[in-house]
Amino acid sequence: MRTTRTSFSSTLQALAKRTWRSESGGPSSRRGTRFFFTGATALLAALAKAETEGLLAEKLAYFAKPRLLMIDELGYLPFEKRSAHLFFQLVAKRFERGGHAHHD
Repeated sequence: MRTTRTSFSSTLQALAKRTWRSESGGPSSRRGTRFFFTGATALLAALAKAETEGLLAEKLAYFAKPRLLMIDELGYLPFEKRSAHLFFQLVAKRFERGGHAHHD
């Protein structure tokens, strides 16, 4: 089961990247559509590391910058209290700059 999930996740990531590159031209699009695709585990690990190093504000700004932030595996992972707090801070930071959340 783990192999299937990893394969599906990899396929989804590749499809998302290919779709956004073809529709928006990727991060360096003429239209200026900037996006970032990451897995929830990698995102939360990066935020936790930044918090430990005293660089959380900078890392939140980094993830708040793209117009679109796509986070894979979000619905599959239970959040520990610290991870939930870090994720909330990211959502709040993106909301401050006018970002929107969308879930299908």
